Amino acid sequence: MELSRSIILILLIIFVGCVEPYQFQVEQTERDIVISGLLTDKPGAHQVSISYTYPIDQETNIPISGAAVWIQDSDGFSISLEEASPGNYQTVDDFYGVAGKYYTLYVENAGGKNYQSSPQIMPLPAKLDSLYGKYEILPSSVDETNDAGVQLYMDSYQETDSIFNYRFEYLESYQMRVPVPSLLDWEGTGPSFRVFPRPKSVETCYRSGRPGSILLTTTKGQVEPDVIEYPLQFIPQSGPQLLFEYAIEVKQYSLSEETYEYYRTLKEVNESGGSFFDKQKGTIYGNLFEAGAPENAILGYFEVAGESSSSRRFKPEEFVDEGLTTVNPICNTPTIDSISILREFSITEVDLNGNTTINTFTSRDWSAVDGFLHNPSDEGPSMNIIDTTYNYAYLTYKFCSDCQLWGFLDEPDIWK
Repeated sequence: MELSRSIILILLIIFVGCVEPYQFQVEQTERDIVISGLLTDKPGAHQVSISYTYPIDQETNIPISGAAVWIQDSDGFSISLEEASPGNYQTVDDFYGVAGKYYTLYVENAGGKNYQSSPQIMPLPAKLDSLYGKYEILPSSVDETNDAGVQLYMDSYQETDSIFNYRFEYLESYQMRVPVPSLLDWEGTGPSFRVFPRPKSVETCYRSGRPGSILLTTTKGQVEPDVIEYPLQFIPQSGPQLLFEYAIEVKQYSLSEETYEYYRTLKEVNESGGSFFDKQKGTIYGNLFEAGAPENAILGYFEVAGESSSSRRFKPEEFVDEGLTTVNPICNTPTIDSISILREFSITEVDLNGNTTINTFTSRDWSAVDGFLHNPSDEGPSMNIIDTTYNYAYLTYKFCSDCQLWGFLDEPDIWK
């Protein structure tokens, strides 16, 4: 028995004691080219990005500049793309695809190597008819509980029965407001301390984002090719999105069967649990290859799609009767501290005779505010001045008075 214990102890010492962090250095990696592009039937600057895959010790792809990029349709017309930023190329604003035509992407890099896509047909767009929300209680995606909130849906209608496959993208944006916006800002300490009006209101800010998942659906096999009640986004009532006002802009892309299958496979890989026991799916190649050598497929995809779009704003009161309740996490009961020892005085300059007023200056002694804000024993540095009167300064915490702690002041285009 004692011998067995000794053997176990020795083995533990060997295996535990010998485990040390391994600091590796990547000396050389093989780079693959990645080409991704989107052409729709709507006027605009259609984008193509070209890059090399990044090594294991980096986080972003390496852009490829100086390439010649053009798109050619089935009638022989071609248009060149200009490099707008490193590795990103775009068409002129008034160019767009035409439903029923085929389009091919061509790329020649600075080293003279050529790549192209297979010809892709431009499908007809479907009509994105409506965006709406319903208050619902749904099973949680993270545990065994339920989540209450607003489920956003969309409907779209296809005038023909030739298109069945769709991809969706959306931009969401919501307001963040503070209950007591700060009117004045301050800087400096001691003799250099000064207070000045804010150049812009800090009452309302915005947070925006796009989903990281691939949104797809198909109506193949349905009697009608319409998309009804497609679930876009679930907004939990415990979150900040519906505290004030929420805006969403949705784009729907009609896809060929080939394009749909590419995205379906990509979605399956991206949403894999990542377990060691998962089926290993391998590298996913699209419709691009080395010119003259179709067997040399490359990473990326040239998507040609019919596009439709719609946008809408939502307010929480729309769903209150259905059961929505929200709790403002920003600042429910702001604490306002008053400093009443400011003093205001005037300085008057007169001429040598003592009877002609030359100028009058009005000044305030902000030393009390300075001392309060810079006193290490309190919450001073996290305070904002929200108002002043003749003899008072009112201060409160920044998270109650400056929305920039929660978002950005610039109003996104979706709100204009």
